[in-house]
Amino acid sequence: MATIRPNRRVERAGVNALRALLEDHDQIVQEIDGGNDHGEDLYVSFTRSRRRTGHIVAIQVKAGKKYKRANGYAIPIEDHFEDWKQSRVPVLGVVYDPEMDSLYWVNLTKYLRACDDSPGWVPVPSKNILDAAHVRGFIAENEQYIDSAGLRVRNTDPARTLEQLVKSEDVPTSGKSTESDLPNPLFDGIADAITRIPFSGHQLRWAAAFAAVVGAMILEWPYQIEFVKTYTDMSPVRWVLNVYLFILFLFVVVYSERLAGRFAEGTARFLALVAGNFLWIPFIKGDGKDDQWWGDVWIAVGVVVPHVGEVFIVTFFVLAEIERRKGKN
Repeated sequence: MATIRPNRRVERAGVNALRALLEDHDQIVQEIDGGNDHGEDLYVSFTRSRRRTGHIVAIQVKAGKKYKRANGYAIPIEDHFEDWKQSRVPVLGVVYDPEMDSLYWVNLTKYLRACDDSPGWVPVPSKNILDAAHVRGFIAENEQYIDSAGLRVRNTDPARTLEQLVKSEDVPTSGKSTESDLPNPLFDGIADAITRIPFSGHQLRWAAAFAAVVGAMILEWPYQIEFVKTYTDMSPVRWVLNVYLFILFLFVVVYSERLAGRFAEGTARFLALVAGNFLWIPFIKGDGKDDQWWGDVWIAVGVVVPHVGEVFIVTFFVLAEIERRKGKN
């Protein structure tokens, strides 16, 4: 009669903890049947705003005291060195510490691609904690790696690709391509750039908003130039570009925060305030005589606010990122 491995309960606790965490954050998790487990326990299709992004990873889960080290944790490579190193879907390693009831992760594929020979174990830093507070950063970091390594799924239906990966143990672990899989070197870069654009309804709304702002700037350009000429002798092109670039900078900051799963409410309000003021003042300008003081004020504001605002916003978000990283340690 078959016996149950003593560590099975702990192993299942690790897989269940990871699966629950990812599914609680709307990620698509597909567990691999034990008979097809060749170094991966789960496939995960990342989503953003509940839409698949085309970023898929395989995950090997380890659980128990034997994976703990003095400075963190470690995952044994065993006979998976070439599989994980050459995988066409990044393989991540996750260690579950049952005493701490916590998860820690490492990108096995990224680590092993820097090795010529198998190191035997892959270290898992204790700062790489994976919990509700860090899951968005975990997803963003691995999405960035997938994009930089050119491993993003190009199939228009990632769910179908995920299903194919689960059914075939050879697809994710084989570093060899058949002739039909080889990309055309002339058009591959263009196709990859196009397929990386997430044409979801959410993204299209952002694109439409950005196009509207840029369109308004183009239409208002001659009026902005005339406004500056009316009230000052400084270069009108330089003044207008200074304001325009600041507005676009604010837009990009708000959008980048949204990609990270956050909403920069304060920056968004500041963007609305700046754009709302500077895009309508040319239409209420006077003759530059009786209202010279009014024009002087707005000209000065248009010089000072962008410069001070850029320094403040960059400083604020850099400090926020530093604090976020400290939280991982």
